[in-house]
Amino acid sequence: MTFIQNISVLNKLLQSKIGFRAAPQANLIMPDSVFMNGDSYTNSNFVYSRLNVEVLKSNPRIKEILGRYNLPFTVNVSELNKLQKGHLAKTRLIAAQIYSELPWNKQQEVNLSVLQQAAMFHDIGKILIPDKILNKKEALTDEEKEIINLHSELGAEILRSMGINEEVCRLVKYHHQNALGTGYPEKGSDYPNNTELEILRIADEYDALTENRSYRKAMSNKEALAIVHKDTDQITPNYVTSAFSNTVRKFYSNNIT
Repeated sequence: MTFIQNISVLNKLLQSKIGFRAAPQANLIMPDSVFMNGDSYTNSNFVYSRLNVEVLKSNPRIKEILGRYNLPFTVNVSELNKLQKGHLAKTRLIAAQIYSELPWNKQQEVNLSVLQQAAMFHDIGKILIPDKILNKKEALTDEEKEIINLHSELGAEILRSMGINEEVCRLVKYHHQNALGTGYPEKGSDYPNNTELEILRIADEYDALTENRSYRKAMSNKEALAIVHKDTDQITPNYVTSAFSNTVRKFYSNNIT
């Protein structure tokens, strides 16, 4: 099979005041296999290297999304480099770790390859968001928040432009949705949800909270754990939140107490 065939916090789950914009500088070397399960994972640099500006520019949906706010088509290469070496790679690892802590019967509901691909590319839409907004140290205006929120739709369209699996695109588009209907890009709670999306949302939020950003300092693992639990209380299946808690205690316990 070909690579393509095999291959939040949320801007607020419960109206959280914490936002996530630009990724920090990082240089993380990822393992070649999924943690604790031996399932191999192909290097995502193959996909990143296939980014073609002209192909993206010719996508009418990308043009329409940017046009909502009269945004220019500019690829933020610096943000791409930071994302793929830092937040995206770490989110992919955390998602795989959460998967490894699920009950066996729930693991059978998850397409691990799709989950990992979506985790590696979930914020790729931010490469089309103006840097002055992504890295703004001050509070965002309402319009700037709306522009940041475009990244999930843009990410899905970027991946579609490269022929990436539609299930991956779907997870990328909806990774800021939640059962309360307070997420984006869809209004309300009528969106296609599943265990993969629940895992991706939590992994994204947890890693974002524990990273230094231009507008705030990183939280401790204990603080991030408490916030994620508050955000996901009563809207995320217990088997996912339990797997997440086990993941943090098992792999990130040095900074829990």
